[in-house]
Amino acid sequence: MTDLAPGDLSFVFVIEGERLQTQSLILADSLRRHHPNADIIAYLPGGNALDPLVQDFLTLCGVQLRPVKAQEKQWKQPYPHGNKILSLAEPRETRWSMFLDTDMAALTPILVDDLPGPMQVSVVPEGIASWGKDLAKWQTAYDYFDLPMPTERIRLLRGRRLEFPPYFNAGMVAICEADRIEGRNFGGMWRATAREFDWRAKVSNKRPWLDQITLPLTMKRFGFTA
Repeated sequence: MTDLAPGDLSFVFVIEGERLQTQSLILADSLRRHHPNADIIAYLPGGNALDPLVQDFLTLCGVQLRPVKAQEKQWKQPYPHGNKILSLAEPRETRWSMFLDTDMAALTPILVDDLPGPMQVSVVPEGIASWGKDLAKWQTAYDYFDLPMPTERIRLLRGRRLEFPPYFNAGMVAICEADRIEGRNFGGMWRATAREFDWRAKVSNKRPWLDQITLPLTMKRFGFTA
C-alpha cells in the first residue's frame, strides 16, 4: 500500500453560502490530518467572499482558494449543484483529483492504491432511486446520446437496496487527470455532457438530479468504467 506523495492527489470541494462554509471546516481539518501531502482546493463560485475566520482556518489547513464560474449559457436554468461539475473540470497539477461534498469528513487516509486507474472513475452508488424509478426515463436519456441502455446493475445503498442501472452519488467522484479526450479531463467531459443534456434532452424533472443523471451518461459516452 502506497502513501500519497506531493503531486499525487487534489481534494476538491465547493464553498457557497454560510452552511457550506461551516461544513468545510470539518472536512478541511480531517483531510489535512490524514493527508499531509495532498493538495486541498476549495472552489468559490463567482469568487464569493468567505467569513474571515473561516478563511483563516482554511489557510491554517493549507487549503487553496480558487474561483470558479459557469461558462456563458452553461445551464438552461440556475443550477447551484452544478458547481461541483464546474470545479472538477478546472485544471489542476496533481495526478488525481477527488471531489467531495462538504458534509463529509475523512476518517482514514486515502492511499494511491485506492485511486482510479486509467479510464476509471471512482464513484459510490446512490442510496435510493431518487430519479428514474421508471426505467423508460433512463432509456430516453441514453437514447439522446445514441448509447445502449446498460444491462449491468448496481445495488443501491439504502432502503430496499434495489438493483438498478448505474446511478451514483455525485458527492464523491475521483478521476485520473491523465485521462484526456480532446484536451478535457473527465470533469470537462461531464460539464459538456451535463450542459447539452440540460439544454436539449427531452427528459422531465432534471433538477436537482442533473449531476447524478449525467455522471453515468458521461462515463458511458466516453468509455469510462467505475
